[in-house]
Amino acid sequence: KTGARYAETADVGPFTIPHSFVQQVPLTTPVTTKLNDIPYGWKFSSGGYYISDKWKASTTSLGQVRVSFYGNDWAHPATTVLGQNNHGTIGPWKASATWLCSGSLVWDLSMGVFTVDSTFTDLETQAAMLTWLLRLLGFGLLWCAFAMMLSPFEVMADCIPCCGPCLGDIVEKLTCAISCFPACTCSLGLIGIFWV
Repeated sequence: KTGARYAETADVGPFTIPHSFVQQVPLTTPVTTKLNDIPYGWKFSSGGYYISDKWKASTTSLGQVRVSFYGNDWAHPATTVLGQNNHGTIGPWKASATWLCSGSLVWDLSMGVFTVDSTFTDLETQAAMLTWLLRLLGFGLLWCAFAMMLSPFEVMADCIPCCGPCLGDIVEKLTCAISCFPACTCSLGLIGIFWV
């Protein structure tokens, strides 16, 4: 079973960050200990694992426990936090509610030292990538929906004796191509509405 345990709060310089921020700290550095500090019944093996045969059921490895621990990289502890300062505690900043927006939360935690400009540039890039991904996904779903709406015509063409299967294939390709136009129109219309 794999799991992660984070502190409820952490200090970043003179500020305190809450649990939601702490969860963004990457746990990628293996945590090792001195051989004398390993509990009884456990041994350290290659690959950074602690192994115990305490629960083995037979001569096979069934029941053998293998554990590894990862933490944050204390060799590079510098952290950049973006949020609202409330008497020394950094929390998410809530944007004022506007049309089609119920007050988005703005916050970020990045390992390393970044300027304000580079932090906002990175966030804008991530937001733009997500926006285009959702636009393309929406267009694909609309295209599929319109193609499915026209699929009964393919079934009707398939029912024609003798040349039905050939006509059905042709109609299938035509309906797929034709359904691209309303999908384009609808998706561009929705993108325009939400962009404004």
